Amino acid sequence: MGSATEEMKQQNFVVACGWSENADLTFLSDQKHLIIFVKDGYSLFKANAELLTNRLANISKKTTIIIAHPDSPYMDAIANMDDNKKGKPESQRSDSLQAVRLLQEIQQKLASDDQGDISLLNRVTFMGHHNVPTWTGFVGDDIARVNLYPTRPYRGSLLCLTGQKNGKQDSGMVYKGALTDCDEILAEAKKDPRNNLWNYQLPSTMPDLRQG
Repeated sequence: MGSATEEMKQQNFVVACGWSENADLTFLSDQKHLIIFVKDGYSLFKANAELLTNRLANISKKTTIIIAHPDSPYMDAIANMDDNKKGKPESQRSDSLQAVRLLQEIQQKLASDDQGDISLLNRVTFMGHHNVPTWTGFVGDDIARVNLYPTRPYRGSLLCLTGQKNGKQDSGMVYKGALTDCDEILAEAKKDPRNNLWNYQLPSTMPDLRQG
């Protein structure tokens, strides 16, 4: 039985899938250049901290991580996308803050490691954007996986589109569309240095509202 990534290469398909708990870990680990585009990434980063640490420590790989900025003016709208957070923008902001904390802790751990790579901040981009996302997912070397959000407040399995870099018709369009969206969001975010989340100053008091 081949990996999910190998199966993706064989066909273009639409499936219903969970989010972070069903991420293709081999895909996330193996890509030379990986874009991770998520609302906040808290569940994904927390569940896969070891994998993420190993990836970020690998000097042969580049990673771009894009999440909703904790200070985004659209936290109300982003919270309302999730049935569990509807009407609770403070809950959505908490998840974004916790995601930043998790990644900054990984960065600090690698920086303090005797074998840590000092070029990590040049190889790994961690940016916050100020938009309301309509999808989340991953863009790798040859494969893109796009998870579409329903219009209504919702939490559960998402419709997932898979695109190939050199795929024909819809497959190629999915890959190109996801990559272009990420590139343009990233270019806009880079105009303001405050969007660089490696340098984001976390609040001195920051309770995890999921644990509250």
